[in-house]
Amino acid sequence: MFVAPATPRIVRRFGANRTVATGMTLLAVGFFLLSLLDIGSGYVSILVALFVLVTGVGLTMSPMTAAIMSAVPPRRAGAGSAMNDATRELGAALGVAVLGSVAASRYSSGIEPVLADLPSSQRGEAGTSLAAALQAASHLPAAAAERVTNAAEHAFMIGVHDAALTGAILAALAAACVLKFLPRQISQHGALRGPLGSSEDTAQLAIAGTPPIFPDTNSPTDQQPGRVHTPGVRMADLRGDDLQDDSVR
Repeated sequence: MFVAPATPRIVRRFGANRTVATGMTLLAVGFFLLSLLDIGSGYVSILVALFVLVTGVGLTMSPMTAAIMSAVPPRRAGAGSAMNDATRELGAALGVAVLGSVAASRYSSGIEPVLADLPSSQRGEAGTSLAAALQAASHLPAAAAERVTNAAEHAFMIGVHDAALTGAILAALAAACVLKFLPRQISQHGALRGPLGSSEDTAQLAIAGTPPIFPDTNSPTDQQPGRVHTPGVRMADLRGDDLQDDSVR
């Protein structure tokens, strides 16, 4: 809410590469702060880490969207938007898969020594879920329950730490790549549209992007010999039966 609307002004002053690299660095710092949490950490500690992390998101999302859109001409904005959304979806899927796998693997290996204290019917779920382990521990004698609870909580935190450190490393590598390869200036047709547009780009994340555009202007391919161009006809104005007509095509 506070950072995203300011990104167009920040980009104009410092450049797109530095702005996005700073956002990626803040992502790395936020992940690193999450890796410092322990069982006794309060909500304030979590909030500080998340505040730093999402500030990085606010600095990153809109300039990267503009950079992708600037790589295509205005008449191909639909294709650019689709690629933008595809990268977001791919990143979200890989993030869940990679970081989730690291956390789950570390948790399973950390709680394995105490699974013998649990009934055989509950060992499978307890070995993959903190909630299941705590639920199973509540039905054990006091000493065994304490062992299982402590082991599960510590195993869960180890998983969180390793996943957060993995995220921090990946974000830091991304910051270095962006600083080196992303252009400082974004071309005009891909420029940031202002505070409102920047906020929308950040809020959309993996949901939406720029809608497809079918302008009335002729493209270079429309001037090829043997092709017939119908002036003033837009794809949005054609009915389904029109698209079957060879003359329209």
